[in-house]
Amino acid sequence: MPGPHVENSRQVNEDALKLLNVAGAYWRGDENRPMLQRIYGTAWQTTDELENYFGNWTKLVNGTRRLAENWIF
Repeated sequence: MPGPHVENSRQVNEDALKLLNVAGAYWRGDENRPMLQRIYGTAWQTTDELENYFGNWTKLVNGTRRLAENWIF
């Protein structure tokens, strides 16, 4: 996977961490196997970097929605 990695989660600044989504999945897609939990998130070195990322992401999503609405007949 791309991006910097840490050896231990204690190295992550918890103030610059954001949980994005959680999802369940069966091991190897078999419902008779144990259920696993997938946790999606993003972490940054500082809270300013996190806020900047989500500010830009929000602008992108809102702009994309406006563009998509223009194409709906």
